[in-house]
This record gives sequence, C-alpha cells and structure tokens, in this order.
Amino acid sequence: MMPDSLPIVPFTRPVAGNAKVPGSKSITNRALLMASLTEGSVILRGALFSEDVAVMETALNTLGIETQTSELNQTIKVDGQGGMIPVSQANIQVGNAGTVARFLTAALALRWGGSYQLDGADAMTKRPMRG
Repeated sequence: MMPDSLPIVPFTRPVAGNAKVPGSKSITNRALLMASLTEGSVILRGALFSEDVAVMETALNTLGIETQTSELNQTIKVDGQGGMIPVSQANIQVGNAGTVARFLTAALALRWGGSYQLDGADAMTKRPMRG
C-alpha cells in the first residue's frame, strides 16, 4: 500500500544518469527515416522491434539504404545517404504499416526523377490517405 504522502527531497548536487523509456514503433520509424536522410552512419539505440519497424527497414533496404539490426542490443545502424535515395525505381510493400506508407510517400517525393509504387495489405486500401 502506498503512503498518503511522499516527501520530495531536492537534489543538493548535480545529477547524471540514463533513463530507458519504452520503445515506440512510430518514433522508431521516424528515427529510421531521419537517419536514412543524414550523411553517414547513425546508430539508433532503444529501438522497438515490431512488424511495422521491419517493414520500414525492408523498404529502406529496397531503396538502397543499408541497415544492420541487433535486437539483442536494441540497436539499428543506418547508413544515411545525405538526403539522397540511391534507387530511382522500386515497388515497396508496406503491409499494414500506416506510418511507413505516410512517411515514405513524403520522403520519396525528394527523389528527382524517381518512380515508386507503394502497395499494402487489403486493410490498407480501406484506410484514408489524403494530402
């Protein structure tokens, strides 16, 4: 049972530490896409591993952006291409991953002369996608 009140004692000296917050597929997918657009390698720590994240990683690989995953260490290494998308034509499966479909649509618009087709599961075709 919790006490009725809990005293809060202010810190008397600087404090340093790390906090581990629960992962999020949406945040992990945003971070993957941002890392892919940077120049050089980025290591995402504390990544959430889910079907949607796997779909985003596969899509990036299809587009010529290399990734390396370590579920044990909860890390994903992304070799960013400095805002460039190496592959100019691709068919990308997004499954049921709405974040992947939406984020990639915007990112692929950056590729001058690119031609891409995004397709998803039947349920995705019933979800609204408006710009």
